[in-house]
Amino acid sequence: MNDNRNCEPQCGFIQQPQEKEHLMLNRIIAFTNLIFLLTALQSCNPQKENEQVKSPPPSSEVIHPEDSTAKGTDFRNFAWGATKESVQRLETIPLTKDEGDALVYKYTFYNKEGSLRYIFRKDELNAAAYTFRFVGSVFEDDKKEAFNGSLELFDSFRQSLSKKYSLQNQQRKADRETAKELTSPIDKKSALDYMRYVSFAGNNCSVSLTRSWGDEVGWTVEVFYEQMKSDRVYHVDKKYGNKPSETDF
Repeated sequence: MNDNRNCEPQCGFIQQPQEKEHLMLNRIIAFTNLIFLLTALQSCNPQKENEQVKSPPPSSEVIHPEDSTAKGTDFRNFAWGATKESVQRLETIPLTKDEGDALVYKYTFYNKEGSLRYIFRKDELNAAAYTFRFVGSVFEDDKKEAFNGSLELFDSFRQSLSKKYSLQNQQRKADRETAKELTSPIDKKSALDYMRYVSFAGNNCSVSLTRSWGDEVGWTVEVFYEQMKSDRVYHVDKKYGNKPSETDF
């Protein structure tokens, strides 16, 4: 008598053809559902073809983009002499205040909020300024953060402006009398470095960069642009002269 036990499958039973077809059909359905799920997930997060993540522009492009914009412009795509109406109509950042002879806009530079001011004379654009404030508190750590933050911004602007304009003068001033009366180490340091000033000259504008300190208001960093006309004597030249000082910043 022949022993047929070795001919049986290890699983203990023989699959019928119908069972094999059913198993194959289930696998096909499962695979199809997986493909559908992956397609649905991808459609929820579409990506544009060749899309690139934009990194923050360098400070030289942000603080004075008027140098590399359209030909014939002087400041942020506007020419000196532009009307107030044209600036208000074409400027794209949020307007915060209309002061009559000036338009003030909200301006953000590397996550630091500040303001951009267009200044008009007889309805003609003749000056503009970027202003950033670093307000500390009664705590030493906050004061140090404001001191260091304002200095870093000032140095960044000074380096980028130096690449675009001709350096005219630089000044650094200390208020030693006030420093004697202060007890906070960081306040003393601030009083001894309460003002830094750098002036530049371009083809058709003068530019001044200032970092200043006030005991109650904290630090202010400002870049001021003014239209240059041949028939005017500017305070930068009159007060400080044309030659750069030897002050080491």
